[in-house]
Formats: sequence, structure tokens, C-alpha cells
Amino acid sequence: MQDIRSFFRNPVGGSSKRKVVDEGRDDGSKKKHKPPPETKSLHPFFEVKHGRRPTGVTPEEAGPSSSRTQGQGKNLNFSLDSPLPTPESMFTTSSGQTITKLNKSLDLLYWSNFIATPDHAAALYSYLLHNLAWHRVKYYKEKFKQSFSTPRWTTTFGRDDGEDPDTTYERRPVPVPPVLKQVQSQIEARTGQRFNAIIINFYADGKDSISYHSDDESFLGSNPAIASLTLGTPRPFLLRRKENAPPAQSSPQEFTQKDRPSVLQPVLPSSSRAIQRPTYRLPLPPGSLLLMKGRTQHEWEHSISKSTAKGGAAVAGYGGRMNLTFRLVKKRGGTENFIRYNRGDGPQHRWDGSKMVEAGGGL
Repeated sequence: MQDIRSFFRNPVGGSSKRKVVDEGRDDGSKKKHKPPPETKSLHPFFEVKHGRRPTGVTPEEAGPSSSRTQGQGKNLNFSLDSPLPTPESMFTTSSGQTITKLNKSLDLLYWSNFIATPDHAAALYSYLLHNLAWHRVKYYKEKFKQSFSTPRWTTTFGRDDGEDPDTTYERRPVPVPPVLKQVQSQIEARTGQRFNAIIINFYADGKDSISYHSDDESFLGSNPAIASLTLGTPRPFLLRRKENAPPAQSSPQEFTQKDRPSVLQPVLPSSSRAIQRPTYRLPLPPGSLLLMKGRTQHEWEHSISKSTAKGGAAVAGYGGRMNLTFRLVKKRGGTENFIRYNRGDGPQHRWDGSKMVEAGGGL
């Protein structure tokens, strides 16, 4: 088994002597940096410094409350072409837990440790956080005659299968990079589903969120299967039955696996109206995978709410959470929708070790 550190240290087919452009020089020349020395820790390979590969940031250090400040530059270019470690060493081989409610109105498949070890999950989190280009998309809603800003950081990769990426789209889709292809192939193998597009959300702190919604757009098909891989700090993931869902066919307490206690935690209703809408909390620790399938998107909605302190104030210092969502887009309009609302037209940002800064480079 090849050591995880070597995959993040060297490009595919490359040697340990890698060339890195020093963006601070104007003469177009390049200078070489020696690779970091061998160490028993995974984390020294992920610290972000200007013109170098990221080394040494744990998820805790990468959180917004960190006092660590890394060098900033106009372009922070790193490579996402390095493959992941041997898949068998990084991903679990166990089967997922089936969770259903209301005669499969809610239909889930759940792994608490899809990424087998915390070190692997932390390494992937830090690598993606520092290497991706992030977007805070602004958009206008005609219904409200008002502009909105997405309350989280996002990006997207991939496209539907049927169009020419060079000529068809308003904005050219970004192909799924190899490091994410490796993750996608493992998820496909475990779930039996196929995916062609990825949306990545980064919740930098407790103020970032996504309101109740469902992924039931027509361009995803009639009963879409959506896989969500969680990295970083756990956040409450809520599932709530839609108001217009058909009448329940069985008790909300139904479980299909009697020998495995459900990880779903009922949320007490806040009103008589809420009693008719069962709501559950599902823990999603770092490295966990959740597959939502069947009628779930048509009859349920989900959210990541703000994490609040006593008195209701949002927790600014809450550690970062990232989730990678894998989908099968069947129409061009879906690809354009993903680009519009997850990359947008505004400036891109990069994580500098403590906060997002406007900067080029990355994917």
C-alpha cells in the first residue's frame, strides 16, 4: 500500500523534485522547492504557503477561529491531479445501513465511516479546502424583487452526458478532477448508482447554512439518487416531510433493520401543525456517506441550519464543514443550473489558512 503522504506530495507520474512557479517574481522564471521531509504526521503536507503545496493544517486549525495566518497571493496554484491512496486503504468495505420511514417515503443508505480512518478524512478535507476555488454566489429572485447571496461557499464539477462542452453551454463546465473521480468511483461501487456531476458546499462557520429544500428538479430524473460525503466539523442535518407529501402509509416509527438501531433522531414538533410533518436529525460525522434515493426528494426536504449559541446568536467560531454531493444530471439545463448557482459570475476565492480571500488559481 502506498503511503498517503506521497500522493499529496507528488503529481501523477512526477518525481519528488517538483517545479513551482513563484508568483511573486516578474521575470517569468521558476524556482524549485524541495519536498517536505518525511514525517509520521499526515498534516504537515497541507499547510498553505504562497507558491507551495499545502502543508500542516488540521481541520481544527483550518477553522475560522484559527489564529494561523498563511501567506496570501493573487494566485494560489496547486494541482488536483494527484490520485488518492489505494482505494482499499482509504474507503470502508462494509455495507451501508438501510434506513426507511413511512413505507419508503424516506429511503436512505448510510455509512458512518465511509472513509475508513479520521486521518484520511482530515487529509482529504484539508487538501480540498486549500486547493479548490470557492464562490459566494449572488443571484436575483424575481419573486421577491431582491438579490441574495448564498450563505455558504460552493463550487461544482462535471456535466450531463449528452452535450458538447466546447460549444453548447453558456459557461463551459469544469471536468471532475482525478482526485474527486477516485472518490466518485468508490461511491458508485458501494451504492450501485452512477453520477456525472458534483456540487461541493463549504460551511466555514456556524453562520453558514442551507435552508430546507429538496433536490427534485426535473433535470435529475423522476426519483434521483443523491450521495453526500461529509468532511470536517459535524453539523446538524435535518430531514422534514413535505407539507404536500401524500398521506403516510405506516407509522413514523417504522424501521426496516430491526437488528441495527436507527441513527435517525426524532425532533419534537414545535406546533400541532408540525406533528403532521415528521422531522429527524441525522448525525453526519467526518467521513460519513449518506445516499438519499427513491421518493425521498419528492416527499422530504433537508437542511443544514445555523449553529446557534445560547440566546440564539450564530456561532462564528464553529469549525468548517464540507460536503461533496454527487448527482446524475440528465439535461443541459441541469449543468447550467449548477454552474449558475454554484460558481456564478462573481470573483473566486481561496482559503488562506484562516479565511477566504479573493484570489486566482485552484479549480
